[in-house]
Amino acid sequence: MRIMRKIKEFPLITDFYFQTKETLFKKVLTSFVIIFMSFFLTLFVFYSYQQIYSIKSSFVKEGKILVDVLSTNSRLGIMAGNKNLLEQEAIGFLNQPYVVGISIFSKDSILVTMTKTKHKHILQRIASIPQVKSRIAQGENPPYIYETDRIMEIWKPVYVSVGFKNAEELVLGIMPTKTKLSGWVALSLDKSEILKKERLYLLYFLITLFVCISLAYFFMHRAAIKTVGSIDMLCRYVERFKNIEEIEALQEIPMEGEDEAGRVAKLINQMIRTLKKWDKEKKKLETQLLNAQKLEAIGALAGGIAHDFNNVLASVMGSGEIVNYRISQGKEVDQKFVDAIIACSKRAKEVIVELLKYARGNSMDRYPLKLNDQIVMLKKMASGFLNDDIEVKLELSEEDPVVISNSTQLHQVLLNMLTNAQDAMPKGGKLRIATGTAEISEDVAKSKGEWVNPGKYGVIYVEDTGIGMDKEVMKRIFDPFFTTKGPEKGTGLGLYNCFNIIKEHGGFIDVESEKGKGTLFKIYIPLSDSKEVVTEEKEESLSDIPKGSGTILVADDDPFVREVIKAILNEFGYEVILASNGIDVIKKFKDNIDKIDLVLMDIVMPYKHGKSAQDELRKIKPDVKILLMSGYPDYVLAEKSISVDEIEYLQKPIRAATLLKKIQQSLESKL
Repeated sequence: MRIMRKIKEFPLITDFYFQTKETLFKKVLTSFVIIFMSFFLTLFVFYSYQQIYSIKSSFVKEGKILVDVLSTNSRLGIMAGNKNLLEQEAIGFLNQPYVVGISIFSKDSILVTMTKTKHKHILQRIASIPQVKSRIAQGENPPYIYETDRIMEIWKPVYVSVGFKNAEELVLGIMPTKTKLSGWVALSLDKSEILKKERLYLLYFLITLFVCISLAYFFMHRAAIKTVGSIDMLCRYVERFKNIEEIEALQEIPMEGEDEAGRVAKLINQMIRTLKKWDKEKKKLETQLLNAQKLEAIGALAGGIAHDFNNVLASVMGSGEIVNYRISQGKEVDQKFVDAIIACSKRAKEVIVELLKYARGNSMDRYPLKLNDQIVMLKKMASGFLNDDIEVKLELSEEDPVVISNSTQLHQVLLNMLTNAQDAMPKGGKLRIATGTAEISEDVAKSKGEWVNPGKYGVIYVEDTGIGMDKEVMKRIFDPFFTTKGPEKGTGLGLYNCFNIIKEHGGFIDVESEKGKGTLFKIYIPLSDSKEVVTEEKEESLSDIPKGSGTILVADDDPFVREVIKAILNEFGYEVILASNGIDVIKKFKDNIDKIDLVLMDIVMPYKHGKSAQDELRKIKPDVKILLMSGYPDYVLAEKSISVDEIEYLQKPIRAATLLKKIQQSLESKL
C-alpha cells in the first residue's frame, strides 16, 4: 500500500490514525449501551423474579390452606371409613379454582379419588404413601409438596386424637395431647395459570427489552455522535486510504471545525496536497529520467543504425547506378538490381519505423508478443553497437512464449541489459540471451512485490561472463542514480527504469551474480492467455492492382516524391495535377474543381499545412475526397500544432500497391 507508506512520513497523522483505527465511536456507543442495558436488565430481572416468586408463593400458600381444611374435614370420614361422606367433602373442594384432583387415603389404602373431567389426560399420581412416610421419618413438617411441569401435588397426613379425658373435651373439640395417624389427603393443583403469568412476564420482558435497546441505542447514538462522531468520521476517511493505490485518487476530507477532529482533518488535507505535489514532481522527474536514459540508449544504437543505413544506401546507390548505366547503353536492365533497390528501401523503412517507435516510447499500449521474435529482432538492433569481441548466443524456447507487453518498452529494457553486459566485459566475453517459462507460486509472488500475482510467466535470461557484483552492489542496482561506472559511462538510471517498466507489466526482475564470475538477469513477464499475436498484413503486388481512371490532385513539397507518385498514377490510368504547397493546392483545386476526383496531399507543407488545406477544400466542395500522407509520426505532428486525432493518413514511405489500393477505395467510397 503505497499511500499508507507515504502517510507514515507524517508522524502526527500516523499516531492519530493508528490510535483510533479501532473505531472510537463504536467503542463509546457500545460502552454506553452496555452500561445502560446492564442496569436495566438487572432491575427488570429482579422485578420479574419477585413478581413470579410472589405469584408462586401465593399459589402454594392457598394450596396449603386448602389441604389443611381438607385434612381437618376428612378426619371423621376416614375414621368411619365412610366414602360417601368423604366424596361429599371432596366435591366441595374440587370446585375451588386451580384444584383438579383430590385423593383421600386410609392409613394404607385409597378411599376416595376424584378428578375434574377436562384434566384427566394430564393428571397422574406424582407421589406415593411410602415416599410421604419417608419424609415424615426424616423429620420434615407437613404439608409435603411434589411438582411436575403442569401439576403441583400437596400431601398432608390426617391425625386423630386419642385419649379424651371426658365427654366435654370431645364435644368442645379440645384436642388431647396424644394423636395417631389415621390417613392421608392429597390435593392436585393446576399450575397452568402460573405458567401463563410467567410467559406473560417473559413476553413483557422481551418487548420492554426491545424497546429499551432501541431507545438506548437512539439516545446513546446521539450522545456518542456529539462526543466522538467527528473523530469516527475522520477515522473512516483515513481508513479509505488503504484501498487507494494511486496518490491522484486521494480526496480531501470535507470536514470543518476547530475541534480536535477538524484540526486533524486540516492536517490530513494539507498532507494530501503535499503528497499530490510530490507525486506530480516525481512523475515529471521519472519521465525526464526515462527520456534521458532513452536518449542514452539511442546514442548507443546510433552506430548500428548508421551501419545499417550505409549498407542500405550502398546497395541502393550501386543498383541504381547499374540500372542507369544499362539504360544509357541501351542494354536490358537485370531484374535483380531493381529487386535490390526495393528490398533495401523496405529495410530502410523498417529501421526508421523501429527507431521512431523507440524514440517515442510513451505509448503504454500492450499486446501479445512472441518473446522469441523480439529476441531475434533485438540481436539485429544490438549488432551495431556490441563489441566484436563479445560472442552472442541465442537460446530460444521451443514453447515460443507469448507475453502481454509493448515492443518499444521491452526493447528499452533489453538494450539496457545488453549495454550493462558489454560494460561488464571490457575485454570481451560471452553473452547468452535465452527465453523460457516459469510457474510462480503464491509465496514467491508475495516475496517479489505486492504487484506480482501467482501464475505463469515468460522469462528472458540475459547472462554475461563479466566482472560480476558483490552482495552489497546487488542490493542497490535498481536504485536511481546508483552506478558502479564512472560519470562518463552512465547515469545510474538504466536498471532503475528497467525495474519500473517490468513492474508496470506486473512482472519482476531477479539477478544472480558473483564477483569475477559474471551476472545473470531473469526478467519475468506474465504470459498472455492468447497465443495469437499481431501480424502485418501480406503486401500486395502491383500485378494484383487493376487499372483505374480519374483525375487526382497530388500535393507535396518534395519534387522527387511528386514525380514518383505521378509516374505511378499515370502508369495505372490516372491523370495527375501537381501542387507544391498548401496555397498552390487551393488554387489548382479551384481552377479544376469540376475535373478533380480526389486530392492526395502531404500534411506538412509550406504556407498552409495539409490539415488546414483540407478544411478549406471542404468549404469549397463539401463532398471532395481527400487522402492525406506524411513522413512524420503523429506525435511530431502534434508538436507542430497539427491535430490528427480525427483523421487517417498514410505513413511514408508508401508502397505503390498500397497507395493505389487506398486511392481506389477512396474513389469508390461515399462521403
